[in-house]
Amino acid sequence: MNHKKQRAKVAALAEPIDGLTCTGYLRDVDESSGLALGPEPGTFYTHGDHGNDPVLFVINWQGEVLREVDIPTARNEDWEALTTDDRGRIYIGDFGNNGQQRRDLSIYPFDPAQPNAVPPQIHFAYADQAEFPPRRHDDYNWDCEAMVWRDGHLYLFSRDRGRSRTCRIHRLPDRPTPPDQPALAEYIGEYDLPGQVTDAALAPDGHTLALLSKEQVFFISITPDSLLDGEVRVYPLPGVTHAEGLVYVDDHTLAITTERGGMYRLELPAE
Repeated sequence: MNHKKQRAKVAALAEPIDGLTCTGYLRDVDESSGLALGPEPGTFYTHGDHGNDPVLFVINWQGEVLREVDIPTARNEDWEALTTDDRGRIYIGDFGNNGQQRRDLSIYPFDPAQPNAVPPQIHFAYADQAEFPPRRHDDYNWDCEAMVWRDGHLYLFSRDRGRSRTCRIHRLPDRPTPPDQPALAEYIGEYDLPGQVTDAALAPDGHTLALLSKEQVFFISITPDSLLDGEVRVYPLPGVTHAEGLVYVDDHTLAITTERGGMYRLELPAE
């Protein structure tokens, strides 16, 4: 595989951040843009974004690549997120859409237990997008870099490139669909949040949704019936720039990766 070389060094943080530790550097993964728990304790899956090979990297806390997993027949138009379901399948979101023009959005459900099987695709479109791209740049809110699986559905969280203040939420079933009959991702609501959301993760206890944004993480209280209307808490991460990978390790610990190669552990205070 011909992977792009890491282009920038990770700068040291100017001031310590409570609960945050830089555990290593991803020198052999270019622009880590998604994160999921790996096959063994202390390991993770990650991937590069647009222009990289259709490969999942298994890494450890130090950012070392332990092995590579090729995704059969897949292509990486713009991979931006990973999430897993209750059967261990990994959903790879090929839905990066900076220019708001894509009509080939898809998600690959990949089963690590069958690594040589060709994964089906979930082809989809947003039910409420009518212009490709929108005429007004302020309406550029159809990019997605964050996704979670919950109870048979995939929830997509937009990156607001127009106004950097609204994260729109869409939902679609986790079932594969043919390209000529794409599933329609249903708009279910939105969050008023400053910044642009770059990844999402659900706590193992199911009570909290974490949304990664520019130098901060939003923690949102959720219920079994709704992701909306819960309390929102902000955890500032000044200096953690270009962060695009987020996953819970346990209910009080998260892992974060950045496009520039940083690997971080965030320990949340006990409540």
